[in-house]
Order: sequence, then C-alpha cells, then structure tokens
Amino acid sequence: MWAYVIYFKNTKYGFYVMKIVKLGCALLLSACISVSHANVIHVTDGNGNLLGAENVLVDGTLYDVTFSKGSCIALYKGCDDLSDFVFSTQASSVLASTALLDTVFIDTGAVNFDTNHLLMANCTFVNFCAAVTPFFEISDQGVGHVYVATNVAINYGLVFNSYDAVAPRNFFNTELADLSQYAGYFYAVWTPVDVPEPSTLILLSLGLAGLSFSRYRKQS
Repeated sequence: MWAYVIYFKNTKYGFYVMKIVKLGCALLLSACISVSHANVIHVTDGNGNLLGAENVLVDGTLYDVTFSKGSCIALYKGCDDLSDFVFSTQASSVLASTALLDTVFIDTGAVNFDTNHLLMANCTFVNFCAAVTPFFEISDQGVGHVYVATNVAINYGLVFNSYDAVAPRNFFNTELADLSQYAGYFYAVWTPVDVPEPSTLILLSLGLAGLSFSRYRKQS
C-alpha cells in the first residue's frame, strides 16, 4: 500500500495532486488564522466618536456591532421573538458584552475609548456609557406586558474606570424600551461576519485531488 502511495506521489499526476492538497491545507490554515487573529476596527464619525466596531470576536465567531439609540422594537425586528436576537441566551449575551469591554471599549493609544467614555457617539451621561444587548423576551400574559432580558457592558469614566463590568438589566415592556430618553444607554446591534468555512476548503481540495487521481487512473 505505502509503496503504491510513494510511487503515485513521484509521478507527474501525483506531483500535481500533492500540490493541490498542500494548497488546500494552506488555505484552511489561513482561514483559521484570519478568524482567530482578526483585528477589531473601531468605526467612528467625523469627530472621532465611536459608532460601532467590526471584527469583534465572540466565542470563536466574528461580528460587526453598531451602537444605536431607539426602541427595541425598531432595532430588533419587533423584539418579540427569540429569533430576533443574534445572541439568544444569557451566557452568549454575557460573552458578547464582555467582548465589548475587552476589545472595543479600550484605550488604543491613539484614541482612549475606555478612559474617555464620552467618545461614544450615543452617550452623554457623565458617569458611564452602557451598551445593551437583548437576548430574550418574556410575555406576562396576566398583566399584558413584555419584559426584555438584556446584558449591559458598562464603561465608566476615568474616575470610576475600575468598575467597568457586565451587568444584567430588564427593560419593562418592549413598547417603552426606547433608549433615546436615556443619556447613558444605547443598544448594541450585532451582525455575524461572513467568513470562508474551513470545511468548504477541505471539500474543494479533496474534490480536485480526486478528479486528478481519476484522470490518472484512466490514462494508466
């Protein structure tokens, strides 16, 4: 068996097949590295105020995030179904909020989004700015209200910077969960980033290798 493999590898067709397999492996490795080491890009307006970020890594997946005022209903497709939220569990919402504190609300050297929290475009509260990530809604059929379960990434100003934290919040009634009236709060609207799937690269490489091998056998 191994003798045949070595013989095939040393033939002209075997040489090209090995090249294809090696290329596929290189593409696979490159895709994995690009996902795990992608740099966060801070998105700002003309005055340097933070509007959101790109390539935020949350539990192995990249997301773009936009910080917006407005209502939960308007920003989250009605805010009345689990499928309306990108993160639909307490744990995943905590991870997303933590990623904001660890990779977005930071001092970059050029711009200090952590110590100067008022650089966030949708925040005017002197003590802190808080990004709200909803993940669940609970209807109270008896009362007729809807509770929106959220986690909040709280970025305090320079004086209280050590108190930055992720905290749970519940906004009573989605009809009233409009953050436009709150100086320190805004919604984090998440969007998954499309990246090449490693499995696709593997299948492409194997398919090309199989096609080349099939042609080699027909000509032998």
